[in-house]
Amino acid sequence: MGIGKAIALQMLALAVAASLSLATEPVKIESLLTDPQHYHLKSVLLKGTVHQLHALDKSLLSPPYMQTPLTFILSDETGFLQILVPDRFWCQGGPCPPFILELMNNDSIELLGRVSVEPAQAPGDLKPKVFVTAEDIRRLGKEPS
Repeated sequence: MGIGKAIALQMLALAVAASLSLATEPVKIESLLTDPQHYHLKSVLLKGTVHQLHALDKSLLSPPYMQTPLTFILSDETGFLQILVPDRFWCQGGPCPPFILELMNNDSIELLGRVSVEPAQAPGDLKPKVFVTAEDIRRLGKEPS
């Protein structure tokens, strides 16, 4: 490996480590919703409770999916937020363990996810649409078997 490639790999590793270190303290949902543009396209750590868990209909989606994508509402003591779990969900270090698909309503979780902010669409809408795409999920108080 050339020196240039080695330096590039080291810089990439430092950038990834730095971005992960920024997401060590959970962000309150109220803070995220108060200033969503500050978090747009950034990874954040959230902690809360799962509600309204739904599997999305794979037949309506393309291309064909390996696993069923999920959506749910995450709530903490300050608010609630829509979460999307894509079908090809990878946890840190590889594919997620099977328990990720066994999430249930009222589960307490810790979630690392990327924030997306869509501008208000209708003229009367004042607030942008904010949602998070899960990058890693850990159930609290329950270990995978």
